[in-house]
Amino acid sequence: MSDIGLICLDLDGTLLQDHWFVSDENRKAVKYAIDKGIYVCLNTGRVFTSAAAISKDVGLNAPVIASNGTIIADNKKIYVKHLLDKDLVNHFYDISKKYQVAFHIFKPDECVMYGSDDELSDSWGEEAKKSLRVSFKKADADIIDNIDDCLKVSFTTLNKDIAKKIIGEISQNTAIDVSLTWGAIIEVTGKGINKGSGLLELKKLLGIEKKIMAVGDDGNDVNMLLHSDIPVAMGNALPAVKEGAVYLTETCENNGVAKAIYHFI
Repeated sequence: MSDIGLICLDLDGTLLQDHWFVSDENRKAVKYAIDKGIYVCLNTGRVFTSAAAISKDVGLNAPVIASNGTIIADNKKIYVKHLLDKDLVNHFYDISKKYQVAFHIFKPDECVMYGSDDELSDSWGEEAKKSLRVSFKKADADIIDNIDDCLKVSFTTLNKDIAKKIIGEISQNTAIDVSLTWGAIIEVTGKGINKGSGLLELKKLLGIEKKIMAVGDDGNDVNMLLHSDIPVAMGNALPAVKEGAVYLTETCENNGVAKAIYHFI
């Protein structure tokens, strides 16, 4: 019997391949783990509905941790929800307008974009956007209303100098957590809320006493690996992610998730 009770998987750059699909090899490995009595969950920065659709499609057996640990839910119930303060959201929106970058508000079931066009998502194409399985809305306003259910916000820019300035400015606020993903998306959640805190909350929710294995590749995965017993970095992971790992698997294109599962189970 395995000494692993839960496997937490990041999505983009980890379970998903470049064309944003789950390979047959990864599907088989996940089923193998589940058949061994192990919980397998997604732990992602994506909107809940996007991650939940993939979780159902792959046949996972645990609630989804979405929007960087701000929500833990399945299709029947929300177990954990951490909201951002509305005044903070509008403050960050002002900063996005100052630097003329795209600003996204993440709700449980949709992502709303304000301000400038999103250079990154515009480059993905319509098929890629469809694969996200989430409602995207474009809006504009001086002040953002209707944000009672804002879980996370993000700034998106391909300009590294602007990104550095934004991170420097918002990091002065001690009530938030900040992470950078894909080198272009600055993600903001409440203080102490991240993929690592989500992992610990799910562990408590499921009553898991065995070890936790976590697999990731990007900046917002660092805390998830830090709070796991078996931190695994993808072959395509950032150096900071690899530094905290006990095992380096293959890239997402080479079914790194499957190879990690078979290595430890």
